[in-house]
Amino acid sequence: MTLRIINSKLIKLAEYKPKNQNLIIYYQNGEKFEAVNVPVSVFEDLISARDVDNYYLENIKSKY
Repeated sequence: MTLRIINSKLIKLAEYKPKNQNLIIYYQNGEKFEAVNVPVSVFEDLISARDVDNYYLENIKSKY
């Protein structure tokens, strides 16, 4: 498991579980979003994105 503090306007934390390719996004408002079958490269791109919120909305939330 990899847990990364993001602290963007929308996202507080991102957690990735490589065993089952689960990505869990913890929002600033306390809610969470869970996605399955997410390649590790998507998680890596998320945490290194210049605009994390935009990357999440365009590449994760709309696809998983």
